Amino acid sequence: FYYRLCADRIETPGLSTMLSQKGRELEILVGFIAEKLAGPEEREQLTNEVLEWIRQSMSKGYTWPGNFRELEQCVRNVMVHGEYRPPCSKADPIEKEDGGARTPTLNQWIQQLVNREYSKTPNLAQVADRLQVDRCTIKRYLNLPS
Repeated sequence: FYYRLCADRIETPGLSTMLSQKGRELEILVGFIAEKLAGPEEREQLTNEVLEWIRQSMSKGYTWPGNFRELEQCVRNVMVHGEYRPPCSKADPIEKEDGGARTPTLNQWIQQLVNREYSKTPNLAQVADRLQVDRCTIKRYLNLPS
């Protein structure tokens, strides 16, 4: 039975690939997520709100390194909190209030690591196994409810 499941492999492009190929792909995907989260009545309003937030707040060079779930998380955060902070990449420095970069604290570094690993594989058990810590620790650094 296992062999039948593994016979056909389906490879999907990453979010950055999808968004770089088509002009309206971001709008279409945000609309789909908005309808799923808020229903068809609120779809257009939420889509416009999220797209406007992305245009104003995300840098033009943001590459959307995650997958569809990252975009879904963005829409959800903008809907609930009015903002979205993508997980920091390894190269992203932590900024001081005056605009300069500083060395991250250990907790900030661990949180960046957990966020990066979770964006690659959004499965708590797999991330916990990979980082060799308990799932509760992963949840705490992701600020997920217990």
